[in-house]
Amino acid sequence: MQKVGRDAVEVDPISDPSWHRLAARASVFHSPNWINVLRQTYGFKPKAIILLDAEGIPGAGLAYCMVEDPLFGRRISSLPFSDYCDPIASTREDWEMLLHALSLHDCPVSFRCLRNDMVKRDGRLETIKTAKWHGLSLAGTSESLWAVIRDSTRRAVERARRGGLSVQVETSREALSDFFNMHLGVRKRKYRLLAQPRLFFENISGQFFSERKGFILMARDGATPVAGALFLVWNGTIYYKFNASDPKYLGLRPNDLLVWEGMLLGKRLGCRFWDFGLSDVGQEGLVRFKRHFGSVEREIRFLRYEPRSDPIAKENEQHVKQLLGEVTQLFTEPTVPDEVTERAGNLLYRFFA
Repeated sequence: MQKVGRDAVEVDPISDPSWHRLAARASVFHSPNWINVLRQTYGFKPKAIILLDAEGIPGAGLAYCMVEDPLFGRRISSLPFSDYCDPIASTREDWEMLLHALSLHDCPVSFRCLRNDMVKRDGRLETIKTAKWHGLSLAGTSESLWAVIRDSTRRAVERARRGGLSVQVETSREALSDFFNMHLGVRKRKYRLLAQPRLFFENISGQFFSERKGFILMARDGATPVAGALFLVWNGTIYYKFNASDPKYLGLRPNDLLVWEGMLLGKRLGCRFWDFGLSDVGQEGLVRFKRHFGSVEREIRFLRYEPRSDPIAKENEQHVKQLLGEVTQLFTEPTVPDEVTERAGNLLYRFFA
C-alpha cells in the first residue's frame, strides 16, 4: 500500500482486501478475478487507487493499468479490454481526488463509463467514442420474462428446440477450445477483426470457471457444438460476455435458445440482473438481437483525460491506429489460414488496449 494523496492509497487490486470490498459491490470488470486475467494474459501491472475514511474503510476507488508499448507510448487505461469499469465515486470530492492521483503520472488516461454520470459529464474528459449497452432485470417469474420477449424471438427459441438442439453447461478444456475456434471464426469472417489470444480465454477459465463464477453454455446438434456463450457471474449479475456460433447452423436459431436458457440458469443461480454487455454502434444486427429480449439500452462512453496537450503525439496515435486497422484487414482475409489469424491476434491484440 502506497500513499498517493491526503486520503488516497495505491494498492494491488488483485490481493488488497480494501479493493475486494469495493469490487464486491461493483461490476465483474472491477473484480480481482477479471483484473488478474488482464495481468496473466498481457503482462499489465494493475493498480487501484482507494480513498479510505478515518476508520480505514474504503469509500471510493478506481482500478487501472499502466500500459507502455513502442507504438503508443505510456498511458493509463481503466480498464483495458473491459466493457466498462466506472470509477467508484459518488461525490464530486471523491472523483476529484481520484482524478488528481492519476494525473500525477502525467500521461493520458482513458475511462470506460456506463453508470457514473458525474464522470461522463466532466468537461475535462473528451469523449473518444460511444457504444451501446443492454441489460434487464431477472426479477419475477420465468413466465414474466418470456412475456416481454418479442414474438419472433420466442418462435426462434421454439424452433431451436424443435430442431433437436441440446444446451449444456460446460467448463472443460475441450469445450473452451471448441468455443474459441467458433469465436475466432466469427471475429474473422463476420467482423474482419482479430480475436483475443486463446490464452485470454484459458485465463478466464482459470479465474472464473474454477470458482464457479463462470461457464460456457453450449448448444449442440447431437455431439456437434453449433453455438456457445461464455458467461461470468458476479455480485448478483450474470454477464453474457462472449458469444460464438457456427454459421452453418444459424438457421436452427441456437443463439436465441442460448440466451433464453442462460436467463433461466441465471435465475436458478440467484442472479438478479442480466448484463448483455457492449455492442459497437455499427453492430445493428447485434443491437436488435439484444433489444428483442426486452432489455433496456444505455450508453457506454469512452473518455480520455490528458493532463497536457500533445498534438504531435495525437497525430502519431491516429497513424498507428490506421496502420493496425490495415494490418488487421490483411490477417483476416478469407484466404489467410485461421492458425495465422490466431497468431496475429496473439501478437497484436495487446496494442488495442
